[in-house]
Amino acid sequence: MQTYIYDHYGYVVDDDYAKAFTYRGYDFKLESHDKNEMELSSLRELVRDINRTLFQEGVDIIENTMGLLGCVEESSSISLVGVKKFKVTINDLNRMHKEYLTIGDKSYSSTLLETKILWETKIDLIENTILPSFDKSMEYYNLIYSVISYAIGLAENALTYLNDIIIDYGSDVRKVTIAHKRLYSLNSFDLLNPFNLVLDSPMRDIAELYKSDALNNADLIKEIEKYKIDTKEAMILFSRILFPSNLFDLLEDYYIEKRRIEEEIITYYYHINKKMKEISSLHQFLINNFGIRPIEWLIY
Repeated sequence: MQTYIYDHYGYVVDDDYAKAFTYRGYDFKLESHDKNEMELSSLRELVRDINRTLFQEGVDIIENTMGLLGCVEESSSISLVGVKKFKVTINDLNRMHKEYLTIGDKSYSSTLLETKILWETKIDLIENTILPSFDKSMEYYNLIYSVISYAIGLAENALTYLNDIIIDYGSDVRKVTIAHKRLYSLNSFDLLNPFNLVLDSPMRDIAELYKSDALNNADLIKEIEKYKIDTKEAMILFSRILFPSNLFDLLEDYYIEKRRIEEEIITYYYHINKKMKEISSLHQFLINNFGIRPIEWLIY
């Protein structure tokens, strides 16, 4: 990627294979996508508007040497994103959610059926493609198999819970805002990366931060008080907390990029009991305060 970045954008990077680099206080990263120039231009204006309205720092989809925002490479397009490094707090995320919140607007709709289909596809990929790809003779295979089997079971529980929400309350997500596909931590690049943005419930971001331990139970309870959520939103939050997206992302990295993930899997394994105790405690809180549907095996 070193040559590609120089030829297309004029930046000199040290690492031959790096898709991301830092330059003059900005984080840069190459992003693959399926958007055309018109869509990229609209996305660029959106993220510039978010920055101008809320942060006044710096973010852009960088034009390449051909004056284009994207470059077609094989089966997808590639764009370079640049975001200024600045400190991000949970209050910044709250402001972003509040500024772009829509309630009951069908033009900014998001449905739980869409999420259900995505989760079903993800579970199928992990169970039938990625899990069988692990070499049974590799070190820690039994532990890896146990962790993945556990995660698949957790995902299926989350899927069942999501389906319960659809049955009880309908598929529409009434409160929709600009959220994120993934938000493992509070940092400026993930917050403003235009290819990380998605229209969804703000509970999506809160759940992702909780799963990555950026929020604990006390933090999460403080956050949901700010959003004044109802029973359906509390159930959406909890279904997302149950779905192991962070581990599934790691497994996809292993499968697509062929990188070693044994250490991360082992770390995940040794934190399972602690995390499940926290989730069980949160589950009881949500039952007591929002009347969410109980899950028997989580009640101690």
